[in-house]
Amino acid sequence: MRPREMLVLAWSNITVHKFRSLLTTLGIVFGVATVITVIMMSSSVETYFISRFTDLFAPDTFSVAVGEVRSGTGASGFFIHQTPMITERDLAHVRSMPGVKDVYASGDLQPDVTSPIVFRGKVVSSGLGGFRIVAISPNAFTENQLLHGRSFRNGRETVVTYDVARRIAKELGNEEDVAQVLGKTVELNFVQGGVRRSVQVRIVGVLKEIPFVFQNAAYLNLDDYYDVRRTVPGSGPVRVFRVVGVRVSSVTEFDQVKSAVLEYFKTSSEAEKLRRRDAPDMGFITISAGEVTNFIREQVQLFASFVLQIGSFALLVGSIGIANIMLVNVTERTKEIGVLRAIGARQRDVLNLFLTEAGLIGAIGASIAVPVGILFGLLFLRVGPFSGVSLPVTIRPEWVPLAVGIGALVGIASGVYPAWRASRIDPVWALKYE
Repeated sequence: MRPREMLVLAWSNITVHKFRSLLTTLGIVFGVATVITVIMMSSSVETYFISRFTDLFAPDTFSVAVGEVRSGTGASGFFIHQTPMITERDLAHVRSMPGVKDVYASGDLQPDVTSPIVFRGKVVSSGLGGFRIVAISPNAFTENQLLHGRSFRNGRETVVTYDVARRIAKELGNEEDVAQVLGKTVELNFVQGGVRRSVQVRIVGVLKEIPFVFQNAAYLNLDDYYDVRRTVPGSGPVRVFRVVGVRVSSVTEFDQVKSAVLEYFKTSSEAEKLRRRDAPDMGFITISAGEVTNFIREQVQLFASFVLQIGSFALLVGSIGIANIMLVNVTERTKEIGVLRAIGARQRDVLNLFLTEAGLIGAIGASIAVPVGILFGLLFLRVGPFSGVSLPVTIRPEWVPLAVGIGALVGIASGVYPAWRASRIDPVWALKYE
């Protein structure tokens, strides 16, 4: 039997029982549509997050700290623990290394729990809500990171995160207009050396919002407010920092410079002496745009794989439906099989005929599933849990042939046993079957 004849005969057999064939394809439709929806949503979320975090983590910058990445059962699921051990001598050495364009440092201040930030006599954010006051070098902020304004230039100025700016803007009457907080004075309260300090600073910059990440921090000039010291073995007390940020001269040398800086810290830095003495269980960790991007991609793919497993159950139900209807067809068409064998059809022809029918049912179901899955994806992106965020709609042309191929393979796999059974029917007995 020629392929064209087999396709025509298979299609005619499917259309004879339209309603039955339609019900059979529904399992494939919902299974493949679920897969398309999940892939579409995960691709859109991945594209959105990577583009947003790329703004915040410049491709020419990485940071180094002594610490560890810990997993947890809280709302964040994980966090990065860092401890101040990088000295001024370390900063000076890194700054002089080949390929290094700029260096900055940062360290946390201990915010007052009851009233860490006050605006017009009102506590804007409680320290119990995770508010941070970070002392950092002014050159840490780039134009890509700032939504409004500029970095601070002295100890009388501050940069705040988007969430803090929005809370202050709410007190001004419009929480959506965060630009209006520029020039406003806030009071920051923190504890230093066991003594509570209160400083009046003017907001000169607002950082961009990080989607789905709660930012609750204000930044102050490092040299004016930070003075954490440790005694380095072989020398006296020196100021130590939690993080050092490094900008490279050329992105093409990024990996080379990063490796060289990390090698220095692990071998001959004062931070390594402090780490061996005070935190031997910790190590040097790095954070860069590439590492953040990979982490985002891994988390999105982990979620997508979990949901795709649910979609696979729908495909399983669809495959069972195809197998069931093909077994019914074998019983109903026993005499037809006998006639085909009597006019010269071989066992292989009968086998291929039923496999073609099963594959067509799967392919048709998958073809219907593609627009259905895209429609569901659009609904989730526009009116679902992500409706408050302008996620990009990511649709890839290769989904169509891939989905049809998956549907056809599921159909063929489901029809293997019914097709084999049909091919094994004795033609003489089949002709007598009523």
